[in-house]
Order: sequence, then C-alpha cells, then structure tokens
Amino acid sequence: MKQPLLLVSFLFYSHCTMLRKVSLVSKPGINKDYRNILLKNPRRNCRCFASLVEEFQKKLNNGQIQEAFLLFKQLPSTSLSEKTSGYQLLNRVSTLFLKQQHSNSIQVAEVYDELKKKNCLKAFGVIDSVEKLPEPSKQVGLDKLVETAKIPLEALRPRSQSIFSYQLAGIGFSLSLIFFSHLLHIENIIRPIGICLLVGFLCDQLALQGAIFEELYKNLFPIYKQKVLKHEAGHFLVSYLLGCPVRGVVLSAWESLSLGIPGQAGTLFFDRKLETELLTGFLTDATIDRYSIVLMAGIAAEALEYGQSEGGQSDEAALLRVLTCLNPPWSKERVFNQARWAVLQAILLIRKQKRAYDALVNALSNKKPLGDCIAMIEANYEA
Repeated sequence: MKQPLLLVSFLFYSHCTMLRKVSLVSKPGINKDYRNILLKNPRRNCRCFASLVEEFQKKLNNGQIQEAFLLFKQLPSTSLSEKTSGYQLLNRVSTLFLKQQHSNSIQVAEVYDELKKKNCLKAFGVIDSVEKLPEPSKQVGLDKLVETAKIPLEALRPRSQSIFSYQLAGIGFSLSLIFFSHLLHIENIIRPIGICLLVGFLCDQLALQGAIFEELYKNLFPIYKQKVLKHEAGHFLVSYLLGCPVRGVVLSAWESLSLGIPGQAGTLFFDRKLETELLTGFLTDATIDRYSIVLMAGIAAEALEYGQSEGGQSDEAALLRVLTCLNPPWSKERVFNQARWAVLQAILLIRKQKRAYDALVNALSNKKPLGDCIAMIEANYEA
C-alpha cells in the first residue's frame, strides 16, 4: 500500500540524516587486469593476492579512493584481509563524506553493497521485512507497550533536555545581573559582567549552534555526554539492522560545527527506498515503518539504559511531520499507535542485540571511525 506524500522532498537532521547519493565514476581497466592475473596461474594466486592487498593499501593511503574501491572489489570473498580492507575503506570514505569532500570519492553505501555481496556483513539488513521484526503486530496499546517492553510508560516520554533548561537559566542569570546592578546602583561592577554573559550566550546560540555552552555543560555533567552517545548508538544499531547504511555519527554541536553540518549531535544514514519514494511523492507502509523504527531507536536506547529518555523530542517531531504530511493525513490515534509500535520494535531489537550495542557504545566512546564501529557490531551480533 502506498501513501501519497504532500511534501516532494524531506530532509531531516537532528539525530538522523539522509543525504543524496552521488554516482561512482568507474575505471574498468583495473578490474580486468587483476582478474586476469589471478586466473591465469593458480600457483601465483597467493603472491598476486598479496600484491593486490598491498596496492589497495597504497591507493587508500594516497587518498585514491576510487582506485582503492575497484581493487577492493577484486579481493577474494573468502579472505580475512577482504573484510578488514572493507572496514578500512569505510573509515576513509566516511571521513571524506563527513568533511563534505564528495569529489573523486565513492559513496559509503557502495562499500556496504560490496561488503554485503561478499557476505562480510551478516547483520546489515538482517531485518528486511515486518515479519522478521520482534513484534510484527501493528496494534500496540499502552498496556501492551508497557507489558512487552517491560519499561514504565514515563520512561518513553522524552523530557525537555536538561541542557536547554540550563541555557535558559544562564540567560536568566545574565539578565538578573543587569537588573540588580541597576537596582543596587553598582552598574560599574556587575552590569558589564551581565552584558558580556548575555552577549556570549546569544552569540554562541546564533553563530556557533550552542557548541561552547554544550562543551561546558558536558564537562560539568558527564552523564549528558554518555546519554547523547547511547542515544546515537541506538539509532546507529537499529538503522544498521534494518539495512539503512550509516554514513557517520556526530556526537556534539562542536563536532558538527567543525564539519560544517547544520545541527547538533546526529546519526547520518541513507535510506534508498525512502529517498526514491520521496521523489515520486508516495511512501509505502514498509518505508514508513522502517523510518519510524530508526527515528524512535534513540528514545528506546535511553529508556533501556537510564529508565528515562531526555533526548528524542526532535525525533518525535520529525515522525509527526512525516505522518501528518501524508494524503490523507493519518488520524491522531494512528500516529500514536505507529510511534508506540516503532519504539517497541526498537526496544526489542536493542535488547536482543545488547552485546553488539554495548560494543558499539564502547567504539563510539573511543571515537572509532565508521568501519571499526561496524566491525564491533558484526563481531558481537547474535543471530
């Protein structure tokens, strides 16, 4: 069943982002040469394979990503070096992508496709239909949600983020200094401090996306940093299991600012079917389901880890925007049911793959690149 969409294109970036695919300019000469070398003389396979890996590493280290990718495609599917090389390629391509260096670069999704073709990614896209979800029934009332998820309902209702409350408190404090300095006739001492603080807050919010304040806040309250990390790990893992290539993870406003990406922390993923359907103006139920689960995975991860979700308001808002833009728009009850169903799926998926989730959190905490994070998921995935 297809759902007509009023908005032809939709771009969401707060915790999850999808970006347009750029085609690969192929250089077929490399493919043919190495295939002939490997097939001509079986006794020379080991030596040729070693040369192929060495040449791949050389191209990759020199930033010749296209050539490295074509060499990578020639590696035998049974080789351990092939999987390692694929993760290294993902690391480099993801870094270029985050830095918005698209020219002369393949797309992250193409590396996923090649690794999947070579049976190196057993967990990627393992959930490819509703029937494979932990709870395929689409009717999820509040009682069923609490009973199945084994989590209090309040834990799944995102609160206003603490950092936003402290931002308001900081602005209020600055204004209070200005006001009381005038009231107590000590403008020369206190008033300049209040004005400087207020201007600093406003400049940070308007020009730097709140990056400076967020860094100060994370140092004062380390738990906030962990919550952001585990929230994004939830998006990452669930997106990966549902077959949406993750392109990178940004864990702070400062990192986002340095990369030139608008927004704050977020997981960037690419959903081919969603993008194609957005261009046609119709969304299928399967695409809506997949997108809903990925969006709600951050809330699910926080609720599982802390018993309360503080982030996720932007995720809920994004889901609401999509569902209310359908023609005809969904009823309020249908929207709420979809949200409950999606967050329940995410909870059950993360809970089942807890070992992979913990390994991913550890990799993100140590600032591991994309390929290394995926390697941790694959090493700890439980079928």
